[in-house]
Amino acid sequence: MGRTGAYSGNLTVISSRCILLPMNAVGTTLHTSLSKTPGFEARHLLIEFVNGSRETKLIQMSNGSDTILDTGTEYDMTQKADALARDWKINEGFTTPKQNEYVFEPLQRTIALAMRLGFTILFDQRGKLPVTVPLNTWPGLTAKNSGIYVYAFNQEQILAWPTLPLDHPLSAFPADSKDHVNHLAKINNFLNTVGAAETFTLGKTSH
Repeated sequence: MGRTGAYSGNLTVISSRCILLPMNAVGTTLHTSLSKTPGFEARHLLIEFVNGSRETKLIQMSNGSDTILDTGTEYDMTQKADALARDWKINEGFTTPKQNEYVFEPLQRTIALAMRLGFTILFDQRGKLPVTVPLNTWPGLTAKNSGIYVYAFNQEQILAWPTLPLDHPLSAFPADSKDHVNHLAKINNFLNTVGAAETFTLGKTSH
């Protein structure tokens, strides 16, 4: 996805459908993520394995907080998650993703999601030597020129993306569609002054 897709919160989502895991599976998987624009509103549906596929929890994460919605077999919770996602799309205006696109949110919400899925450390490889940072203390990136960064969880990575604040003048597109190409060029030029997009690998602390 090019940078022109990263303005005014109009960022799409990644959908991670959980697969049927072994009966003794443990841990938590990201089933589906949805987003709503304008802004960075997102909802994530997770499946937590309590006793393999026999006993699982369906969990919703929104605004960095989790709520247990139901318990049951993996199959039943997967079906319920799919039904919820359909309802949110039809009745509340949420969208599910095109391939290789992501849910972008403020930093702390993204960190909360990654930590709920078991990640505890982040590898920062921007310098000459890689640095390992506790995920819950990572400050994120500093944007320039009145821009902002938003962040997305990508299974084993966090993506940092420069974008416009929602109240930035460039967030409003001209009424005449003929002017959209020039407007997108202005947005892209602005984003180049905010900072670079970065990808950070995540890890889990061994116990």
